[in-house]
Amino acid sequence: ANGRAGPGATRAAHFADGEREALVLTRAAVGAQPVPGPVFVDEYDTTVVVPPGWSVRRDAATGTLVLERDRGN
Repeated sequence: ANGRAGPGATRAAHFADGEREALVLTRAAVGAQPVPGPVFVDEYDTTVVVPPGWSVRRDAATGTLVLERDRGN
């Protein structure tokens, strides 16, 4: 109901800097405001991985997920 995929809404993931807990969201829960990684965006046919140092937002006009690298990285 809140757009989070599954109970707990986090999942362990291994990245270059080690293991981290990643937020898990549905595509519908991603809005126009950037969500900082690590994030998994679960869809019916795929999972989009947003690593640490990146963020994800959804373009309002097209519904496209936009991943952007943080300026400091």
